[in-house]
Amino acid sequence: MKKSIKLFSLLLLSSVIILSSCKKKKEEEEQLKQDEATLQTENESQSKDQSQVQTETNNAFDDANSAFSGTSAGKSTNALSICGAAVDTSSIAAKIIFINYDGTTTCTGYKKSGKIKVQLISGTSWRNAGATVQLTYLDYKVTKIATDKSIVINGTQNVTKQNAIDWITFLTSGTGSVSYKTRANNMSITFDEGTTRTWSAAHTSSYSVASGVVTASHSGDTTITGVSSVSHWGTNRFGKTFTTAITSSIVSNNTCGWWKPVSGVVSHSVNTKSFSTTFGVASDGVPVSTGCAYGFKVDWTGVEGTAKQAIVSY
Repeated sequence: MKKSIKLFSLLLLSSVIILSSCKKKKEEEEQLKQDEATLQTENESQSKDQSQVQTETNNAFDDANSAFSGTSAGKSTNALSICGAAVDTSSIAAKIIFINYDGTTTCTGYKKSGKIKVQLISGTSWRNAGATVQLTYLDYKVTKIATDKSIVINGTQNVTKQNAIDWITFLTSGTGSVSYKTRANNMSITFDEGTTRTWSAAHTSSYSVASGVVTASHSGDTTITGVSSVSHWGTNRFGKTFTTAITSSIVSNNTCGWWKPVSGVVSHSVNTKSFSTTFGVASDGVPVSTGCAYGFKVDWTGVEGTAKQAIVSY
């Protein structure tokens, strides 16, 4: 009888240990799934945010470039209108204009509000090489109509022209090229979920026009902690520090849309983890050779050390 009781106790103990082990294993598997899902969400968000912030600041500069070039400080004989905005030139004597966005007009799927102050801070004319304009973003908000997602930008950005050219003539002539060097420190980016983070930038943007198509190529041009070709750094929407290096120039055009690059590769470093984003891919993740792209792909190493990939549409 005692032997039977002892055997039963051993079996019961074994069962408890097995059940406890199974429960622990299940909990570990669930935690692993959560960690993988969190990592994917953060990587995709960082890729989207990086693309959006660079795109919207580039678009803002295009507006500023077009508006300022058509003033006496820009020395152009023509002027271009800005979709959804009114240009205030009352301070042009001080080489300052304001672009005031109405917040209601839809422009290529987006609407903008707030304002941008544009000031020539170096050089006698914006058409000259070496001239620098400073963009001051004042609650500049860009909302994508299809998703109702938005970002708000505040801060300053300096852009220096690398070669002498009249931007408006460049756009209307159908030929030529021009490049600009951009610097921004600790710009404030407010995301739609309410978090406000800081971003800095250091990149060169080159534009060329042929057969009515304007093509832009963006490259990082600074080095941080031994990493070259860095274009942006700061704190992302999750409160983590990051650097982004453009390892292959991001190329876009006015045919497919500035926010829909046709090629380019960037390397992100968030805290101690790295991953890459390849722009200009088809829905299967293969880079497009002609025409416009479906979106971009994100490649990273999962929490278990296996290769992971996500395809995201523009």
